[in-house]
Amino acid sequence: AYFNRGFLRVNSLELVEALADLGQAIKYNPGYTEAFLKRGEAHLILGEFNKAIADFDKTLELNPYQRLASLSYAGRGFAKLLRGDKEAAEKDFTESIKLNSDGKFFLELHLRLLEAQMREVKRRRAAPPERIA
Repeated sequence: AYFNRGFLRVNSLELVEALADLGQAIKYNPGYTEAFLKRGEAHLILGEFNKAIADFDKTLELNPYQRLASLSYAGRGFAKLLRGDKEAAEKDFTESIKLNSDGKFFLELHLRLLEAQMREVKRRRAAPPERIA
């Protein structure tokens, strides 16, 4: 239940709440690969690149060949790219494509969605607070 709510909250950009839910899911199931992946994405969207990389690393450590490994490599590569480590990012992107060569379009779309979510979070942070009449 915590994972499902956290998943929805990440996609709704309720990121603080999502991180709490995903942390609870991991607390109750420390091997919950999907929870680490989604928490990594939340950290990435928030611009917390080192935390995102740590979660993507944990996802790959738990099961480097699972169906979400390609997304983990892509997310980690994106975080490394945004952190300025182009060489390491390229290696992760290459590994992601190797694991899911048929889904290259899907991987690119996934990264573009993350990028759009990051822009939206920045926009919301820069926007003046709403006034209540």
